[in-house]
Amino acid sequence: MTGFRRPTKRVCPACLSPLLANVYLHYVLDQWFENDVKPRLQGEAYLIPGTDAVALVGG
Repeated sequence: MTGFRRPTKRVCPACLSPLLANVYLHYVLDQWFENDVKPRLQGEAYLIPGTDAVALVGG
């Protein structure tokens, strides 16, 4: 059948990319910042994750 498309229940790989990015940010970047960076700094420091970038803010 030409032009007929059946809906599937499979998860597309492109849908997993944001999920994997969030897992990476939480378990790797956040832990690195809290355990390695913040103890070396004086004063306050914050890690602010965005959609496609990360900001490190200190004061």
